[in-house]
Amino acid sequence: MAISWLSALKAIPWGNVIEHAPNVLDKARDLLDRQRKPQPTEHEEFAPSNSKDPSTHEQLENRLVDALHQIRLLQRKNELQEQKLADLANFQEALQKDIKAQKRAVRWILFFSLVVVFANLVLWFLYVRNTGPLFH
Repeated sequence: MAISWLSALKAIPWGNVIEHAPNVLDKARDLLDRQRKPQPTEHEEFAPSNSKDPSTHEQLENRLVDALHQIRLLQRKNELQEQKLADLANFQEALQKDIKAQKRAVRWILFFSLVVVFANLVLWFLYVRNTGPLFH
């Protein structure tokens, strides 16, 4: 079972995932912004009543206080989620920069390795030419 997970992780094009992550983050922020906007909804239970019953009035006030408290909690939760998204976005940008730097370093290492291999072949060719054949 572990082998299938490893093969699945190897099959994922991580470069594309990292490349498209900023777009996904932007869409997630748009979704959060849309969710934050008040949406007009009609609730019959909150419709104003003409009764002046004090117990109903107190119950409504208590419900209002509870609802305001829940709204504050949700706003705080949204702020924390925004901060986490911003932190993840910054981390993702830093990760992209590091990956680009690593790719550049690998290219330079490959280039210098090829130069060293070519230089060794030239030196070997010159050595063989100057000393004669290896097998007489």
